[in-house]
Amino acid sequence: MDNQLNILDMMNAAIQEKDQDSINNIWNVKPDNWQKEEEAKRQKEAKRQRELKKELKGSKNKINTKKEEQKFKFPIFVSFLTVDYLFCSDDFGGVTEVTSEEVRLKLAEDYKALRIKKQVVWSREKLSKEEKEAIPDNDPMKKAKSILYFSIKGSSKGAMRIAHKDDMKKLKSLQQGVAYIFAEDGNYRVLRNKIGIFSVKAKNIPQMPKAGEFFSFGLKKIPFTLLKDIITAFYYVYSNHQTESAAQIFYNQVSEKYFIHYPKQTVSKYYVNYQSDRAFCRTIIPVMDLHSHHVMKIDFSEIDDEDEINGQLYCIIKDMFLSGNELYYKISCRIGLNGDFLNIDPDIIFSGLENHVLLSNYNKENISSMLSSIDQFN
Repeated sequence: MDNQLNILDMMNAAIQEKDQDSINNIWNVKPDNWQKEEEAKRQKEAKRQRELKKELKGSKNKINTKKEEQKFKFPIFVSFLTVDYLFCSDDFGGVTEVTSEEVRLKLAEDYKALRIKKQVVWSREKLSKEEKEAIPDNDPMKKAKSILYFSIKGSSKGAMRIAHKDDMKKLKSLQQGVAYIFAEDGNYRVLRNKIGIFSVKAKNIPQMPKAGEFFSFGLKKIPFTLLKDIITAFYYVYSNHQTESAAQIFYNQVSEKYFIHYPKQTVSKYYVNYQSDRAFCRTIIPVMDLHSHHVMKIDFSEIDDEDEINGQLYCIIKDMFLSGNELYYKISCRIGLNGDFLNIDPDIIFSGLENHVLLSNYNKENISSMLSSIDQFN
């Protein structure tokens, strides 16, 4: 890794001497004429990945019967990614206790990602008497007899009638979870979580009053300094290995700060495979998943559409090119909710956004973290 980082030192020396040929050689920049070939290969790989997913979906997994049959008493506090809520007996037809599998199926009514059982992981938290007493009285966890956390390896529900998206009073009164807006121009699935309020157009809708797709960011904007570190790391991986790569941005509710996480990943020229490897934690919010399309100009792919369904922000860094010590790039952002998507303006999310970064100001520790997260280069 030290040898790889020395390349960046060489880069700086070349920049100081304004030697563009040396700069291009160090970063292994390729001309644009290879993009059509790479796009064809990417589509072929996308097809292979879809076929592989179908095979996995049809396979049977062994389950831990004892754990699956364990029952939990109400009220049950459940946390799934960015949404917390409290289930009561009435949510399950008046029964006194339920299994984790019954809870998963209830959540799956609103979250498509939870419908494939083998992709779901869950855990139970047992609080000591002292820990429970320390919980604020207005926190729904205070009332819970059982506490469960759900996540994806790789909600409350309701309905409301809103005349227009500007009628925010009703939306702000919506509790965390999923609801629906029925309108003349369509049916909108709305999710409110710790990140903000998501509204995307659902399919197969009856005719009712007008609404609209939108996203209202509920957190402070992400500093551009974090995005600069990610873009530099993406370009470093591409220039040395000609592959895509991935990163995640989390928000710490205690410190009220964002931080970068590089999940364990397998990378190639045309795709990157990674799974969330962070432990469950109520105070940490997964806000955004990002990945690189390096110098290619293409936007979100079919594989991205299949994976980006968890009610988060998603971002692609693409069309990167080097001019002196300035790395230019383009960025595409969107929200994804149960297979419905809405492209959004990056300025809504990032503060101080610029169209280039200075490679001379790279962060060695950041690049080391990226490299250590890559299990395999294909």
